[in-house]
Amino acid sequence: MSSGSHGYRPDIDGLRALAVVSVCVFHAFPALLPGGFVGVDVFFVISGFLITSILQKDLQEGRFSLATFYARRVRRIFPSLLITLALVLALGWYVCLDDEYQQVGKHVLASASFTSNLLYYLESGYFDVVAERKPLLNLWSLAVEEQFYIVWPLLLFAVRRRQLSFVAWISALTVLSLLASELLVWLKPAASFFMPFSRFWELAAGGLTAYGLSRGSWRLSGAGASVLALAGLALVVSSCLWMDRNFAFPGVWAIPPVAGAILLIVSAESPINRHLMSSPPLVWIGLISYPLYLLHWPLLTFVRIVTPSPTAIEILGCLALALAMSYLLYRAVETPVRRRGARLAVAVCVASLAAFALVGGAIHAGKGLPGRAVVAMNRTLASGHDGGEAGIPVGRDCGPLGPHPSSADLGCVVDLRDLPRFVLIGDSKAMALVAGLMRTSSPGMRWAYVGGTASDGAPSAPVLSDHEIYARHRDATADIVDYVSSRPHVEVVAIAMATRTLFDLRTDRTLAGLPDSPHADMAHVGLGTTVRRLVEAGKKVVLVIDNPTLPHPHTCLERRTAIDGLNELLSVEEKNGPCRIAIDEHLALSAQYRHVLERIAGTHGVDKVGIFDTVPVLCEAQRGACYSIREGRMLYGNTDHVSDFAAGLIGFELNRFVGRSAYAGP
Repeated sequence: MSSGSHGYRPDIDGLRALAVVSVCVFHAFPALLPGGFVGVDVFFVISGFLITSILQKDLQEGRFSLATFYARRVRRIFPSLLITLALVLALGWYVCLDDEYQQVGKHVLASASFTSNLLYYLESGYFDVVAERKPLLNLWSLAVEEQFYIVWPLLLFAVRRRQLSFVAWISALTVLSLLASELLVWLKPAASFFMPFSRFWELAAGGLTAYGLSRGSWRLSGAGASVLALAGLALVVSSCLWMDRNFAFPGVWAIPPVAGAILLIVSAESPINRHLMSSPPLVWIGLISYPLYLLHWPLLTFVRIVTPSPTAIEILGCLALALAMSYLLYRAVETPVRRRGARLAVAVCVASLAAFALVGGAIHAGKGLPGRAVVAMNRTLASGHDGGEAGIPVGRDCGPLGPHPSSADLGCVVDLRDLPRFVLIGDSKAMALVAGLMRTSSPGMRWAYVGGTASDGAPSAPVLSDHEIYARHRDATADIVDYVSSRPHVEVVAIAMATRTLFDLRTDRTLAGLPDSPHADMAHVGLGTTVRRLVEAGKKVVLVIDNPTLPHPHTCLERRTAIDGLNELLSVEEKNGPCRIAIDEHLALSAQYRHVLERIAGTHGVDKVGIFDTVPVLCEAQRGACYSIREGRMLYGNTDHVSDFAAGLIGFELNRFVGRSAYAGP
């Protein structure tokens, strides 16, 4: 068939298969195909190509209708989406704890309104829930496509009606979108990834390809088509193998997979397209690629929620189940809906999606429906809550401590019961301790927290250094130190920060990389400078040793589902238990970090700088280990941060520590 034809092209389904397989493998075994996420970019090109081909044909034949176009989109997109949302809500009912199901409700609402990409952008940041715990995260790309479908037909219609140059106008918009993507990937990576205007160019590139083929200008055959097809396949496959999460993606790094997809599309007559890409196995996968894309991620996510370390067999089982469900969905739902009862199907689909949006909103408003059986049978992260700041009059600005320069963007939490004599500074590790310190403090010995925001949006770490690993914290920390130093009533400054930040470790799940870290001297200088400036200002300083690092608390809950068969299938009783680390192992891993703190304290003497160790508080010496749970309550709340309950335990001992005469003053 001609490459310019609007008829069915089996090689396009083969390209779909290549895209969906790369995404599925990446999601299942990321180390096996580290760049498999580029399959989404291939999908974008295919969508832009097919939609533009359809719209151009309608415009040329004078039968363009927005109503008809959107009705076709509803029949194509909605059936599998509805089944996916129903599956997630049903599995979530039996698997998710209340906070998790509340999030599922919010994401169902966003997915049903095709705004999930915007929601995930807003959720992205330092305290975001890890991607592996969001069953509908993959629907961000569907939202981008639907937003494109709203704008694209109107844009094509306007260009044609005003007799403007399609190539000139669309090329200009494509270039602007690519430039925006490249700029944002350095300034706001999450915006570059999720926002429609930074992904527009990928879909528009497919549209330009459709236009070129329809005009016959890109019709290729013979050796030329073979060379381009081979180059296109090489670009897509090499992107999957070569790229990884560390690439500044999308931006210009999305060009290779996008260009590869385009080259394969324009090479319809090549042997690669006619034989490899049109082979029955690839075409079969391509036909079910849409439901397979929708279903595989929720299944993987729920297994990973239930058990923190699923086996390869369990992961492969999820993919096999997704494949079988996708085929049934394609044959029993998608195909009949597209072929019969167009008006009724559209009405039912639209009404059903609206109903799912309402259900999702209700679940979110209902706090994840905590009365469900699975919540009652599991310990939740809420067991680590201990009242927070309830009952304590707290100020949320720095006013009670005194004025600060308007140029200093500071954030404070101030105990208003007395003028605070003690101040806590630091990053999110310090923020996790604030409420516990306040709850366990005594009259005349109250606390305030003074913090700031680093240039990357994370809480500022108390390190003063021009080194590149600390540069983002420098300005905010300088403002904090200047402000606290100038407060005459502040006698003691406690400093708490994440070990991983001080040593630039790339994970919050383990300190395994700390012993080999080359940053000890830089850490000593950066943190030491902060301490020195506070001591010179007459403040007594307490260095709070960071808490032991354990796996994320969601994986340490001894959790069960409300489905006995699923518990047995995944062997949850054998796999799911409290997380622990031997005290000796933790001390060995953190030795370099502790040595840095000891060097800093030794420079000034114990009368000016003390060290408070959290290990005796959080660990059980008799059992020789540090656990995630004590007396049935969680000691960890978010990633490697202590829970509110643990903050109270630390607060009680830290208040005793600073209350001793050597630190409390006269």
